[in-house]
Amino acid sequence: MKEKAQAGLDYLLTYGWAFILVMSVLGLIFFLVSGPTGQVSFFSSDSGQILVKGGEIKKAGGADAVSMVLQNSAGAPISITGVFLDDVQMVSNEGGAAPAVNGTLFSALPLDVPNGGQITISGVDFSNSNPEYKNDVRGGIRVVFNNTYGYTKTVDINAAGKIG
Repeated sequence: MKEKAQAGLDYLLTYGWAFILVMSVLGLIFFLVSGPTGQVSFFSSDSGQILVKGGEIKKAGGADAVSMVLQNSAGAPISITGVFLDDVQMVSNEGGAAPAVNGTLFSALPLDVPNGGQITISGVDFSNSNPEYKNDVRGGIRVVFNNTYGYTKTVDINAAGKIG
């Protein structure tokens, strides 16, 4: 009887751990594939230079009204020399609100930002042109700036998620 109990225990331990491992992997895959609904995440490619402090996206007439708050975390003043959307320098949106940094049109750059200073980028449209994904947000901007030493740096600020 003791040998049967040992065999049963070995069976449960072997297949029990395998079952737990398989369920953990499936749970991880499900978590990574299905993002939260109704939330848009903003992230910086180099938060040691420019940090995303916050952002919001509102639907306005088929376009995304994006507003982002960025903070200079480079440890020294920087001078923003360009803001790009899809590798095109942003000057104004056709028929919409002109993109701006702190209310200043992008065409008025460069903009000096002190260490720890915050800027608000508004008026950016990340609208996805595919009607099947009308609530998806996939987009980003590239911020080009000069640091204290005169080196040109770039940081990509991306947004991803669903609206509503």
